[in-house]
Amino acid sequence: MTIVSPAAQTAPTQITPAPELSVGLADTVDLALAAFGADERTIRAGRLAVTRGQVTAIFTETVREQPEHGWLPMVDILADLTERVAEGKSLRTLVARIAEDKAREEEATEAGHYRWCTGQCITHQYAEQHGGGTYIEHVGKSVDLKISDGHDTIELTATLGADEALMTGGPSVYLTPPEGNGCFLDGPALDTVIADVEKFLDGLKTMRPQIETERKAVQS
Repeated sequence: MTIVSPAAQTAPTQITPAPELSVGLADTVDLALAAFGADERTIRAGRLAVTRGQVTAIFTETVREQPEHGWLPMVDILADLTERVAEGKSLRTLVARIAEDKAREEEATEAGHYRWCTGQCITHQYAEQHGGGTYIEHVGKSVDLKISDGHDTIELTATLGADEALMTGGPSVYLTPPEGNGCFLDGPALDTVIADVEKFLDGLKTMRPQIETERKAVQS
């Protein structure tokens, strides 16, 4: 198949789709680059970039469906890095987080703790009449969300943790407001919350330009 650049009468560029990606996004990128007069080397680089992205996305999805292999932290960082680069965001906070996690992992040498424990874990000793035994309440990193209009404030805190006294025993995220009950979120439940928050942010991004449009209409 031959595509000629519409911008200039350049020589035709021959495209040979790779057999493993004969249709789909990679071919679309090939055609778009060729239409603007890209050479074969640039077209191949574009196809490789798209293919790597697709392979990474499939790998990430597979690991998240089967987190027991221990690769989840790595793919989470990779996904965060990809999103930041794609949106032109600073990598400083991500680099700082990686360094912080590595330092914490190296320090967490005490047996019976997770590598993400912050050193604030609580050991509970239960009396015999209450079943006896020693249980650790593991405490990880927390992130806070504060939304304020200058008068009223909405707050929400998410904390990574694991309470050995509970039936589940495994790690989860505890989502809490300043007052009232919170929610324990395991992996699938947290995935749902993340998806809902992303939809919420998309909605806010849609509303933002509408505010400006209405403001300009009032001022005109």
